[in-house]
Amino acid sequence: CMYHKCPPVLVPDTVLLRNKQPVAWYFSSHKTGTLQRRSKDLSIAKVTEAMVRRQDPSTDIAAVYVGAAPGDVQPLTEYLSPAGMDYFLSQAPSRRTKAGLLQNFVLPKGTSNFIIRVSWTPDECTMDSCININKLADPELEAQDRAATNDDKNCVLIPMAGNVLSAQLERLCGCITEHVHLASSQLFKVMSMVINFKIDSDDRVWLLW
Repeated sequence: CMYHKCPPVLVPDTVLLRNKQPVAWYFSSHKTGTLQRRSKDLSIAKVTEAMVRRQDPSTDIAAVYVGAAPGDVQPLTEYLSPAGMDYFLSQAPSRRTKAGLLQNFVLPKGTSNFIIRVSWTPDECTMDSCININKLADPELEAQDRAATNDDKNCVLIPMAGNVLSAQLERLCGCITEHVHLASSQLFKVMSMVINFKIDSDDRVWLLW
């Protein structure tokens, strides 16, 4: 096993939703950094309480919802304030919100939101910084325009290669694929994946979705 060689990575509070009801809750322990699963108190009230409690006070964004319907090329991402989260979860699920995840928003390093999107296969690993061109704290813009990382209007893509971070993320992808292989009793082997990471102001790496 190569776990002891893996770079450190954190997972923010991530709640899997079905018809906007929580079915599983994952997060990294603040004490040990290990991945935990919460199996009790899986209620909307407990989820929203945790998301607001862990919201960074320097931003109005508490969480992001990620969902998709069959055939979608891009996932639906909704960046939500506490009030926006309450409203979103109170509405009946649509075709694109029947299944998805709600994740605590990780404040990025710098003044603009970004993710690092990694496309991995056993033979090749490429990655792009997907950067929102707007300031995350701009009061003149809606949260979606300030935080989105997958729309042409507000985002730019910058290829990444040949630096320490890209090598670290490639190693992380190898660790993830090995973990899937071993956790499935070697029944499954990942042949390709697209995965998103974020770096926070303390230079910590977060695994998003």
